[in-house]
Amino acid sequence: MVENFKKGGAAINQLCNLADIKLKVIPLDLKTPTRDFSENLAMDKKDVISAMQIGFQSVPIDCDLLILGEMGISNTSSATAISCAIFDEDVEKMTGIGTGLNNNQVLKKIEIIKSAIRLHGKKFSDTISILSCYGGRELSAIVGSIISARLKSIPVLLDGFICSAAASSLIVFDKMILDHCLISHQSSEPGHSGVISHLKKKPILNLNMRLGEGSGAVVASLIIRAALTTHNKMSTFSEAGISKKI
Repeated sequence: MVENFKKGGAAINQLCNLADIKLKVIPLDLKTPTRDFSENLAMDKKDVISAMQIGFQSVPIDCDLLILGEMGISNTSSATAISCAIFDEDVEKMTGIGTGLNNNQVLKKIEIIKSAIRLHGKKFSDTISILSCYGGRELSAIVGSIISARLKSIPVLLDGFICSAAASSLIVFDKMILDHCLISHQSSEPGHSGVISHLKKKPILNLNMRLGEGSGAVVASLIIRAALTTHNKMSTFSEAGISKKI
């Protein structure tokens, strides 16, 4: 899939072309998988920091809107575990089918996530520890990018459940740290509605999407562009010679 992104054959490539958005693909140590988080730490803290640094450095200073997306295998499990830990939610309530699991597979997924939470717990005082326990280099890189964008005063558009869960790990540090972030769309994953509710953010779109790749965020960017164009170029009542009297 990463090669497909690079060659321009994925859905996100077509949507970025449509929206005139620059796509940057950043592979993250694809040949070295993270560990089974139900048995061990998913990543050492140094690996979390390394991935965060990659994300941090990926944000150009001249960016006017940072759209974050990802492509990771089984990362709805990581996102669910992170969300349940941060917001103290029930695993059954937050776990979805991901890329198309059947009922038995979902039950197994729930069992694995519960095992991870029993092992690592739900009480964390820092973002790096959460990411180390429940993992995903892509989630760590997303977190680094969000921090970088905030320091550079760049608004961020989060794509779906994975990005929203990753971003949520930062509220352990500062509950207001995501003020520069918008939720692009509400994923069909049940965990995402829970995360959105806790973050008190309203998604721009709700189209029952589950593709990932940043696809929902790019579609939402077209809505943002429409809103900005209307706001900036539409005539005021006085400019159009329209009376305000009814």
